[in-house]
Amino acid sequence: EPGSQFLATVREGWAIVRSSRELLMLCVLSGALVFAAVPTHMLWQTRLEAFAGVGVFVMGWVWALMNLAALAGSYVMPILLGRFQREALLFGAALWRGGMLLLAALAGAFTPVLFGILLQEAAFGLSEPIFMAWINDRIGPERRATVISVRSMFATLGGALGLVTLGLVARSRGIPTVWVIAAFILFATAAWFLIVRHRDDRGSLDTAV
Repeated sequence: EPGSQFLATVREGWAIVRSSRELLMLCVLSGALVFAAVPTHMLWQTRLEAFAGVGVFVMGWVWALMNLAALAGSYVMPILLGRFQREALLFGAALWRGGMLLLAALAGAFTPVLFGILLQEAAFGLSEPIFMAWINDRIGPERRATVISVRSMFATLGGALGLVTLGLVARSRGIPTVWVIAAFILFATAAWFLIVRHRDDRGSLDTAV
């Protein structure tokens, strides 16, 4: 039955992830990153409109610029990978995203908020392919789809929790407070990438897959 097959696949994927400390941590990090990212994406338009008082037309151009920023980050990613280690780039990108979110949160005018959002998005475009490649490297081809599904479940759960909890914070404390919280979550993920950079992947962090 399809339902039974689905549950069996979920159980298999969870067993694989649990058997590897590194895979489990990468899935947890996925949830944390999306927890911080989703409210940011959901609230930028409201934040910018509060300064500019403009409508959908200008916000459409902002959305287009955000996509271009992400593309620019993805474009420079192979160049930077040739010069820096993967963990170092993820560390730097997480720090950069957190810093740019703080800029957007604390700024009091349209332009610095916009630049903070765009520069944060560029770092996302740089780091997301590297992060996904890291997960793929830890999985055999025959198990890749199963584990990626588990990772997606962590990300979906993180996004849902972020929308609910940080949405309540936005209603009571305002959007800047939400972005400050999201920035410190990104700083926390950066700290983990820094730890990984100074460890042997096959030593302190097992890869049982």
